[in-house]
Amino acid sequence: MAVNISKVIPTNTQIELLRSDLLTGRRDINTFVHKGEVGLCRVMDKDESYSSYLTGGMRSVPHLINNARTIAQKIVDSMCNIPVKVTVGNSTSFTTKERHINVATDYFDDNDLSTNQKTDILIGLSIHEASHVNNSDLSVEKDLRSTYNKEQILHLAMNIWNIIEDERIEMITGEDRPGYADFLGETKKYYFDKKVKERPQVENSPETEQKVAVFINDLIKLIRFPAALSDEDIINDYELLAKAKDILTPFPASSNDVIKATVKIIDLIRDIIEEEMKKQQEQNNQTNSSQQGQNQSSQGQSPSSQTNDKQNQHEGSSSENSEEQKQSQSTGKQDNKTKSSSNNLSKEAVDNLLSQVLDSKAVKKEISKMDSLQTKENAQQLSDNGSYHVANGLEAPDNLKEVKVYSNTLDKERYFIFKKQIQKHIPALKKAMRLQTIDKEYNIEGQQTGKINSHKLSHVAAGNYNIFTRIGEERYDASNVCLLIDESGSMDGKKNDAAILTAVLIQETLQTNPKTILSVFGYSNQFYNYIEANKGAKESLAKISSRGSTPTGEAMLIAAKKIRKHNKKPCLMIVITDGVPNDSSKVINAEKTLSKDGFVIIGVGIERATNVETIFKNSIVLNDLSELATNIGKLIKQNLKLLIKPISNTF
Repeated sequence: MAVNISKVIPTNTQIELLRSDLLTGRRDINTFVHKGEVGLCRVMDKDESYSSYLTGGMRSVPHLINNARTIAQKIVDSMCNIPVKVTVGNSTSFTTKERHINVATDYFDDNDLSTNQKTDILIGLSIHEASHVNNSDLSVEKDLRSTYNKEQILHLAMNIWNIIEDERIEMITGEDRPGYADFLGETKKYYFDKKVKERPQVENSPETEQKVAVFINDLIKLIRFPAALSDEDIINDYELLAKAKDILTPFPASSNDVIKATVKIIDLIRDIIEEEMKKQQEQNNQTNSSQQGQNQSSQGQSPSSQTNDKQNQHEGSSSENSEEQKQSQSTGKQDNKTKSSSNNLSKEAVDNLLSQVLDSKAVKKEISKMDSLQTKENAQQLSDNGSYHVANGLEAPDNLKEVKVYSNTLDKERYFIFKKQIQKHIPALKKAMRLQTIDKEYNIEGQQTGKINSHKLSHVAAGNYNIFTRIGEERYDASNVCLLIDESGSMDGKKNDAAILTAVLIQETLQTNPKTILSVFGYSNQFYNYIEANKGAKESLAKISSRGSTPTGEAMLIAAKKIRKHNKKPCLMIVITDGVPNDSSKVINAEKTLSKDGFVIIGVGIERATNVETIFKNSIVLNDLSELATNIGKLIKQNLKLLIKPISNTF
């Protein structure tokens, strides 16, 4: 049973109790991460990075990030029982229900950190996200959504849930895998010691906003990094922090327990609002009472009127007293009603004001800290109205900025190297493509009209006049071929080379084919335009790289919209990926939409493509990259048969 420490006690004891560990001393006093019951012995020199033994002294930031991601992927693979893809990029770390982890890299711009410290943080973030995959129940958030129907309050509740849940899952990982705790500690120390130590600057804000902003800031420290709590924090916000600690003692043991604790903490914030509303109403009541007293005094009789005839006064007193009594009774009822309203404020009124306070600049700033300090593992699930999802149709999402890719001399040299590797496969693929996309001619013998076959003139003597040859022609319409390449952080090394080889092979095969309109695009955190409708430098394909996340569904819609800008011809879209998009449901929805507009979608999985066969109706997985060219050729040939139809026949 939780011990109530919220009563008034000496200041020194207040500070001691509130700065003590919520998890009853189970966390390291410097980093506040749990390292298991035994703990770890440090074997490194002071201030030495944990990852210094893993990175090999690399100093180039791109190489450092890529190497750190590779290490993180191996650690995540060891932690999770299901395949999980790790990507890097942007300023937000998140986990999705689609078995995908994205890790922020914005701290690589912090000059106060060494390169190895940055690697520690990246690995720590990956371990944290993998802890969510293993231990968080993402379905419980529907309870928050059903509890709070106002967007601002729901957003706050989601953040508080995440802050508490983050601590819970890190505690489990520290217990089960104490060797990873130091990485979590470096991550925590960087984000919390650096980003939330200072008190909010709210002096010029209304009192209610000040109280809410300060409490949110202190709550983050209390739960995640008590070392950041200053004496001033504890003294000024003691009562609320003490109540919050009561709520979190013992610490929630499940995601569902975290939901219950979140609701209670939101109630604490509602209490701040309700208290301020009551104060305001009491001030208004006092003002109104003062004004009523002044009005009644000004309406009283003058001394000279009291010397008038008593009989006249008596005759008029009956009606006057009656009116005064009515007015007094009415005023009394109104006062009672106001007092009753003051003591029983409606939940709707409190929530309306709370929403306004949460929208204020001071409070928004503190909530944004919560946004940046923890994960968004459930962003795609939060909105039932689809606001987080790409809308159906060919309307391209605006969250991927298009980048036109150009080439230079070095790119030409690299392109030639890749071309040399697949040179022998080009003729065979050209032949396969020619059978499907070039106009065909037929020589039909034994006809009664057409061109005389001189070799069969002797047949006339025998009465056979079928000595003519008809020349037939079959004409095919033009078609689009779109190559869409996953350039996420996990598409590195051999997988990236395979993607470039595929692009070069198809480019060399189709560049002289008048019936095929080729487009080559890439995608990660941006949408890369290499070749659009046969226009663009083919050497730019050598720039295909591994970087960022995997928004496959969004990229498919953008690519389709760009193709439809040029023509309405059928399109074969080949998506090359290692198989774990940010959101599989978006890929499935995009394929359904595009199939109604003349697109045939093929998913080509590179190596550990765990999702390709489940999210694409048509797919192949290339485990042996040496057979890539042959398999791609077969793939194109088979699917163009379904896509391209003759437009005319003549005989």
